[in-house]
Amino acid sequence: MKTDTKMEKKKSIDLAELNLLLNTDGATVIDVRSEEEFKEKHIPFAINLPLGKIETKSIDLDITKPIVTVCGTGGGRSAHAAELIRETYGAAAFFLEEGTFGWLEKNKEAPRKDNSLFQKILQKGHLPGDPEEERIKKNTLLVM
Repeated sequence: MKTDTKMEKKKSIDLAELNLLLNTDGATVIDVRSEEEFKEKHIPFAINLPLGKIETKSIDLDITKPIVTVCGTGGGRSAHAAELIRETYGAAAFFLEEGTFGWLEKNKEAPRKDNSLFQKILQKGHLPGDPEEERIKKNTLLVM
């Protein structure tokens, strides 16, 4: 992991810092809210790991990249979870200051840019110039 010394001393990050982490080192985003809260709305790339499970200190975490914990508005459960992860696993863990709702609000308002070619392939399963039979073949592979 390549987090700089400034980041290592931090306990929280803002939305811009989250984007920087995601685009450089990569990061695991963990939503610590309940399963029901997570189902209502969540950051699309977040995984749900409720705080209660983290408190058992018996979960398997990939600590090779930074961990960012999130809850509704940031700072309560997510701050506690990040602290537990730092202490228990020795991982670089931060909580997201504006939480899930801040991320969703910012990304709702942000103008949508054209997706990269890689994102288009992930969404559609094929390249824009692929012949029809190749598209069907690749889409079938994605469904399997």
